[in-house]
Parts: sequence; structure tokens; C-alpha cells
Amino acid sequence: MKGKKEKNIKKESSSEKKAINISSLKFRIILFVIILVTIGTFTLGAISKRTAVPALETSIGQTLEQATDNIANKLNAHNEKIFNILNSLASISIICDENAPVEEKAFTLDKVKESSNDFINLTFCDKNGIGYTHTGAKTDFSQRPYFQNAIKGNNFILDPSLSPVTGDFAMFYSIPVHNRNNEIIGILVAVVDGSALSNFCAETVIGKESHPIIMSMKTGKTIGDEKISYAQEGQILRDTTTGEFNEAINAALNGEKSYKFFYEGSHRKCTVISAYRPVGFGTDWTIFCMAPRSDYFKVMDNMIIKMFLAAFLIVIISGLLVYIVITAGLKPLIDVKDTINGIATGNADLTKRISVKTKDEIGDVVKGFNKFSEKLQTIITGVKNSKNDLINVGSDLQASTQDTTASISQILSNIDDMHKQISLQNNSVQETAGAVNEIASNIESFDRMITQQAESVSQASAAVEEMIGNISSVNNSVEKMAESFEQLRSNTHIGFEKLQDVNEKIDQIEAQSDMLQEANDAIASIASQTNLLAMNAAIEAAHAGEAGKGFSVVADEIGKLSETSQQQSMSISEQLNNIKESINSVVDASEQSSVAFQAVATKIKETDELVRHIKAAMQEQNEGSSQITNALHSMNDSTIEVRTAASEMTEGNKAILKEVSHLQEASGHMSNSMNEMAQGARKINETGQALSGISSKMTTSIDEIGNQIDQFKV
Repeated sequence: MKGKKEKNIKKESSSEKKAINISSLKFRIILFVIILVTIGTFTLGAISKRTAVPALETSIGQTLEQATDNIANKLNAHNEKIFNILNSLASISIICDENAPVEEKAFTLDKVKESSNDFINLTFCDKNGIGYTHTGAKTDFSQRPYFQNAIKGNNFILDPSLSPVTGDFAMFYSIPVHNRNNEIIGILVAVVDGSALSNFCAETVIGKESHPIIMSMKTGKTIGDEKISYAQEGQILRDTTTGEFNEAINAALNGEKSYKFFYEGSHRKCTVISAYRPVGFGTDWTIFCMAPRSDYFKVMDNMIIKMFLAAFLIVIISGLLVYIVITAGLKPLIDVKDTINGIATGNADLTKRISVKTKDEIGDVVKGFNKFSEKLQTIITGVKNSKNDLINVGSDLQASTQDTTASISQILSNIDDMHKQISLQNNSVQETAGAVNEIASNIESFDRMITQQAESVSQASAAVEEMIGNISSVNNSVEKMAESFEQLRSNTHIGFEKLQDVNEKIDQIEAQSDMLQEANDAIASIASQTNLLAMNAAIEAAHAGEAGKGFSVVADEIGKLSETSQQQSMSISEQLNNIKESINSVVDASEQSSVAFQAVATKIKETDELVRHIKAAMQEQNEGSSQITNALHSMNDSTIEVRTAASEMTEGNKAILKEVSHLQEASGHMSNSMNEMAQGARKINETGQALSGISSKMTTSIDEIGNQIDQFKV
């Protein structure tokens, strides 16, 4: 048996070593450190990302905004260059000479154009707008916007568009030309290739491969784009997009200067970055730059990925280091566990001690375990010495228990004989008491019947008197009700007469409403004729021309007055119809009220007759109740005499019952005493038997304890 237990314990310990014990201290410490390092590392990474990304976004936005400034400066420099050329040409003596023919000026400008690749055409227009095209055709340019603005003394740039003369896509620069007296004698126009702005956008790179857009704030059209077709078609972005992109486009077209990030998804991830600003320098142009977020954030995204990979490696390395440190630190505890398992397997060698090699808390635990083993060894040694004494005491206890059980059995036999004799005597006393109690019960029943009869007569008398009082109250109430019904019938008649007067007044109001309707129809007819008159007046005023303008105003006012009158007439007509419908409703309700008043008057009359019949019946009921009251008083006197005789019989029977009760109590006390003695003896017997069983179990337990203690080596 002992060897089998040891095998089972060894199997359990080996299975525990094979399985991963997730509740072990080592596992929990390693798991805690890994979780702590993971949370700390990833929290630090998340905080770094959350701090760095907004700062980088702001920096990139400012950089992109600076790029738009550079683009605007380049455009301004280009425009300034052309205007400087034009100003230089305007200062040439032949150009600023108001007496020089336009043909000579055009010829001079053609020579300049041939020597430069910057212009499609250079031409001079006199102050009447007469000039020459690049083909030499004399043309009137007075209606062109670049002429109308420059002739007022302003430098002007016309957005790229298809030329009405050549059909080419071109831009126009114009400046005023002054004579020696600083008087404007004409304008100087330079025609430039319209694709210059689009070429400039294509050459300028934002981010990796994005390009700026140049738009006109005045028209909202695209005038410069990497794809020149968008500029030629005059692509309009205002109100053609949605969301944040549309907000940025509108802000740019409103002349604002800023940068903006576009987000998408539930996590609001930035996908696109934009910047915009007006060009200035006398233009209504604005620059819009936009680039994907990845152009600027790719390096940072790669850095974040590497950072999280590094954090993952740190967690793994930290776990391995913690595992090594914890394994070395917990080795003394493992020795303690093995020693305890050795004691539990059956060898029970309490002489074993564990050597202490560390001075930390685990070393203190090992020292405590050695002290515990030493203390347990001392205790088990004392228990072994006491084992033999317990065996001798158990034997003596078992012998004494057997003698006590035999004596108690003899006492129980004597008590049973005496209990039988007392039971026979008690039965006789019980039969006598039963007979006497039956007689007493009959007397008490007779007395209760008489008492109940007396109470019933008293209650009946009181009830009849109360009924007489109620009948009187009902008679008074019926009389008051009759008077109230008479007054109610009178008030109903007066209400019916008042309702008839109301019906007559309503008929008069209805007649007056019809008269108002007729008057309103007449007003509507007058308004219609007035409107017709106003139309005729307006026609005649138109025929009269300038002379009829004043009359036309009067005709318009008459027409408005006529329309207002018609509208008011229609409104009045609707209100009169509503009033008429309300009057009809009141008439119907009044007729129904009249019918209801008549029905109420009829019902009041019927109820009054019914109340009078009730009053007569209640008077007859009052006379009959008085006769019943007299008969009940006579019956109550007879009942009192019978009740006195029954009371005397009850007193005599109580004396007999008292004596029988004393005898019954004495017999009961004797029987109860014998029962208590028998129960006490049985309990003593049961205690002796239980004590005998306990003695046997105690002997067995002492033997088992001895066997267990013998397993310990002390």
C-alpha cells in the first residue's frame, strides 16, 4: 500500500514538471516584466509618434507654404521682366512721339519682336485703339480689355485665352504710353505664349512628382496647369469638388494664404497636404500646391516601423534576460520544493537541511524552512513518545464503557414495568374526566345559544330603530329632492326661452353676413376693372414713349393697387365663408340644444313623479318598522329570565370539573415523570453505546497515527 502511494506521488510530480505551470511565480514574474516592457516601449513609441507627427506636419505645411512663396516670386519676376521690357520700349523716342505714324511704331516693334523669342507679337495702339496685328493687318483694339485698362493708366495682364485674332492660346500684357508731357497717347501690347504658365507649372515640382496650379480669383478658372488642356479649357474647380478639398480651393480663390491637411477615414489619417497664396503684382492670380502625404512622411513612416520592430526585439530580449535571472534566483526555492516533495513521498526524513548560498529574501525563505523542519522534527519526536501512552488509555476506556452499558440495561427494564402500572391508572382518570367534560360542554352550548339569542334580539331591535331613523332621513331627502326638481324644471323652461332668443340673433347675423359677401363681390369687380384699366394705361404709356413714362409709373401703381384690392377681396371672401360656416355650425348646435332641453324637461317631470311614489312608500315602511320594534322588546324580556337559570347550572358544573381536573393533573405528572426517567435512561444507554464505538474508533485512530508517525525519521 505504501509503495503504491509513493508511485502515484512520483507520477504526479513528473506530470507537473512536464506541464507548463502558468500559476508559478516564475511564469508570473516573467509575464509581468514582458507586459511592463511592452507597454512602456510601445507607449514611448506612441508618444513619440503623436508628438513628432504634428510637429512634422506643421513644418511640412510651412515648407510647402514657403514653396508657394517662391513660385509667386518667380511669377512676379517673370511679369516684372516683361513689364520692364515694355516700359523700356515705351520710352523709345519714336514710340512716345505722338506725331509719329502708328505704322512706323508697329514696324519698329516688329524688329524688336524678331530679335526676341519672348513675344508672339508686340504692337502699339493709339488712344483710339487702332493698331496692327503680327500679320500686318490694321485692327481696332478699342473693345479689348487690355486696351481699356491700359488706356486708363494701369499696367494690365490678361489671363491666357484663345486669341480672337489668330485663335492661338496667348496672354496679353499692356501698359500706357506717355508723351514728353506725360500725357497718354496710346498703349503698348505684348502677346506672349499662353502655355508659359502651364510650362512653368510643369517645370516646378512639389514633393516628388506633384505640380502647382495657377487659377484666376476673378473667374475661378485654371490658367496654368501641368496638363495644358486644363488651362486651355479653363477648368473651373470652384464648387466642383466636395469636402475639405473644396474648402481649400474656395479659400485660395478668396485670396487667402495658408496651408491645409486633408484627412480621410474614421481615424482621420492625413493623405494630402496643400498650400495656397495669391500671386499679387497687380494680378488676380492665386497659386495652389498639393502633394501626397507619402512624399514627405515616407521616411518617418519607415522610421516608425523600424522603431516598433526594435521595440518588439527589446521585448523578446528582455523576456530572455528575465527568464535567465529568475531561473537562477528561484533555484533555492526549487530545492525547497524538492525537499518538501521528498518528505511528502513517504520517506518523511525530517533530518534533511538545505544549504544557504544567497543572502537575499530567497535565502531568508530557505533559512526559515530549515528552522521549520527542525521544529517539526522536535514535535514528531514528542508525538512518537506519547503514542504508547495513548494505546494503554484507549484499552482502559473500552473496558469501563462495557461495564457501564450492562448496568444501564438493567435500570431500563425496571423503569418499563413501573411505567405500565401508571399508564393503566391514567387511562381510568382520563375516561372519568371525559364524561364530566361532555356534561360541561352541553351546559356551555346551552348558555351560548341563550346568549346568542339575546344578542340577536338586541341587534335586531337596534337595527329596526336605526332603519326607522334612516327612513325619516330618506323622507326628508325625498322632500328636498322634489323641491329641487321643481326648481330645475323652472330653470329648464327659462333656458329654453333664452336659446330661442339666441337662434333669432344668429339668423340676423347670417343675413348681415350675406350682405357683406355681396359688398365684397362688388369690391372684387371694381378691383378687376381697375386692373384692366391699369393694363390699358400701361399700353398707352408705352405707345407714348418718353412722354408717357410718368403716366406708366402711375399705371403701374394703379395695377399694384388693383392686385392688392383683389388679394384683400379674396381674403375677405374666405373669412366671410368661414364666418358663414361657423354660423351654420352654431345654428345646428342651437337646434340640438333645443331638442336636448325638451328631452331634459320630460325626464325631469318623470323623475318628479317617481320621487313622489317613493315618498309614499317610505311612510308606509315607517309604520311597519314601529310594530316590529314593540315585538322585539317583549322577546328580549323573556330571554333574560332563561339566561339567569342557565348561569346557575354553569356554576355547579364548574365545581365538579375543578375536582376532576386536580385528579387528572396528578396522574399526568406521574406519567410524565416516568417518561422522563425512561428517556434519561435510554439516553444514558445510547451514550454508553456511542462511547463504546468512540473507544473502538479511538483505538483504531491511535494505531493509524502510530503508523503515520513511524514513517517520520527523526
